Amino acid sequence: MPEGEQCDDGNGDNDDGCRNDCTLPYCGDGIVDPGEQCDDGNGDNDDGCRNDCTLPYCGDGIVDPGEGCDDGNGNNNDGCRNTCLLPYCGDGIVDPGEECDDGNGDDFDGCRNNCVLPYCGDGIVDPGEACDDGNSDNDDGCRNDCTLSTCGDGILDPGGVPQRLHAAVLRRRHRGSWRAVRRREQQQHG
Repeated sequence: MPEGEQCDDGNGDNDDGCRNDCTLPYCGDGIVDPGEQCDDGNGDNDDGCRNDCTLPYCGDGIVDPGEGCDDGNGNNNDGCRNTCLLPYCGDGIVDPGEECDDGNGDDFDGCRNNCVLPYCGDGIVDPGEACDDGNSDNDDGCRNDCTLSTCGDGILDPGGVPQRLHAAVLRRRHRGSWRAVRRREQQQHG
């Protein structure tokens, strides 16, 4: 071969292992050869074809459009998911600051959609709770321990006990028996 030629097959086929300019194919020559996924012939690693003639993919260590992160490792608990998304509440993986994360939209399954565990006072009635109004007002019919206010619970609760019943309880303390006062209430309010 003359000096400077890497190959010379004497034909016009540029895709047969020897280029028409008598050079060997290489990654970066602008021609996609066997074993290459792409070859754009430039030095831009962020344009849809890597400089090593591979296509971008999640996990290659380079953040591409549509990826929130790409650390190139298989660790799902390091601030970048293996799906190239940043951690978020609802992704099914418990991260720092989350009490739970079941990855679904069901607020009634033991993990709230805001990644906290259910608790009395969160505004959602869970098993074992008679009520849960989500506030700290102990006099509104729902106690802070998620039980209903009732006559006989030892707490005077004019807001949580129906007014007629409350009035009857107060009158009972002053005159007559409970049943007699209750009968009078029923007769008066029909």
